[in-house]
Amino acid sequence: MSVLTVNPMQTTNAKGTFNIKSEGFIQGVAIDDPAARYALAFGALSSSEIKPMWGGVAINELLPGVNPSARGSNIKRATTLSELVGISVFNQAHNGLVTPQSPVPLFLSNMSVSFYRFGSGARVPVKASDAVIALAGTGISVNQPLVWNFATDSLDVFSTVAASVDTAGITYTPATAAADGFATATTASAHGLAVGAYVTITAAVPAAYNGTVQVLSVPSGTIFTYKPASVPAGAATTQGAVGVTTQSAVALPVKIIETQMGNSKTVAYDSTTGFATWNDSGNVAVILL
Repeated sequence: MSVLTVNPMQTTNAKGTFNIKSEGFIQGVAIDDPAARYALAFGALSSSEIKPMWGGVAINELLPGVNPSARGSNIKRATTLSELVGISVFNQAHNGLVTPQSPVPLFLSNMSVSFYRFGSGARVPVKASDAVIALAGTGISVNQPLVWNFATDSLDVFSTVAASVDTAGITYTPATAAADGFATATTASAHGLAVGAYVTITAAVPAAYNGTVQVLSVPSGTIFTYKPASVPAGAATTQGAVGVTTQSAVALPVKIIETQMGNSKTVAYDSTTGFATWNDSGNVAVILL
């Protein structure tokens, strides 16, 4: 007797007939959702912003002040975890500037920027690190704790210092018209940190150097840079300790619901030319805000 085995819960198509997706996601283009569409917010990009804004970037929302803009709040790029309130998007952002050299829509100071706040229920594709893609391939839960990498404007996995190390010196470089201010920490021994790692600095004086911070660059095995929560008065007069940060202290309030490896459009920004181009083979994760 002939038998045809059928799984009624599985849907397939013959190879080469059609694909369910012709291309991947686009960073910063929120997925259409009637339940979240009215949560789309707008604001004017702050005049203090150094870089232009684009979709899929962590943003900080500022009160509009005594003379509020008709476009809502003032918006700037978030550079620390405490500032992060949502993600910018390209949706309904019709005033973005594009050129042949810079095809990604860019928004300059005082231009209107669209964004979704955390808790809005919007589904937004953002740039994802290789580590996130590798982790997602293992079948992680949608509740997997993930962090934001401010150095690369992307979703990333959590990492921190392996063991506490003492600092031998901390200095501050003030902000300029071309770059944000940052602190440079020199450690007494090898720190073992990577860009994007979170650490907690304690006991340093001035106290502005202390707090839970993210590593922005690693010039050497005993030097790393970060952005302190506030501007210190000068170089550290009392040295501190660089210690472990708990994952729960820095995890984003989001769920990860889908990933695309090498099949999505992500933004590549060149700080030298000021041009932003599309990377057509980027990694993207869709997060539920």
